[in-house]
Amino acid sequence: MMKKILIYGPHAFLFLVIGMGITMYLSPSSPDSGAGEVGPLTEVPEYTDVPPGHWAAASVRWVGQLGIMTGDAETKLFNPDGPVNRAGLATVTHRLYRNMNKRLSALETQLKEAAVAHQFIVSLDGKQQPPGIETQATGAALIIMNDDSLWYSVNVQNVKSKAVSGHMHIGDFGDDDKTVATFAFTNNMAAGAITDISYEDREAILGGRAYINIHTSQYTKGEIAGRIQAVDGEDAPAPVAITASGAQN
Repeated sequence: MMKKILIYGPHAFLFLVIGMGITMYLSPSSPDSGAGEVGPLTEVPEYTDVPPGHWAAASVRWVGQLGIMTGDAETKLFNPDGPVNRAGLATVTHRLYRNMNKRLSALETQLKEAAVAHQFIVSLDGKQQPPGIETQATGAALIIMNDDSLWYSVNVQNVKSKAVSGHMHIGDFGDDDKTVATFAFTNNMAAGAITDISYEDREAILGGRAYINIHTSQYTKGEIAGRIQAVDGEDAPAPVAITASGAQN
């Protein structure tokens, strides 16, 4: 059975302020979850007057780790039943606001980083695979890239044999000197991530100067291929002219 705890006077207002801040600052979770932590946490002593079994032990440790409210580190006393004055209330409110502002700033940074991610699609077929392969096989790929990492998902259909491997190349179809990535297929599907993409490769992909080709057990040098094209709206680069020169890769 849940025990009701009634708080009157300045304590009530203090806990109201902290409760409102926690509601805004965190997703719904307990103090033990660690949600909302920003930066290194402050080391909190084991207060002798707030033992582990105390009803507020987790909250006392949490507000101490975030630097919102602390006890006396030397005496290891938190004084949980002590009075709250206006100066103390102002200090706690200011610390809470400061931590909330850090959290919001970190969230804003994450949103900005996510906003600069670029999306690409690839339509693969035999016509784009030099010298031109007569096949019913087709494929599609989705690529998401940020400053130095890339995530991909590739799906191949209507192959008579099976997809064995795939590559992402920089250059025109048939130019296999520069390989950015190799895909491993399972049941004609491949997905994964590439880290540490160089600036030059990133610019080539953004500029439409990269392609994907798929090797199958029937066409070991490549059965289908497709140009990587950005789908970032008005800022998407114009399609690059495709040539079919060069040997199969």
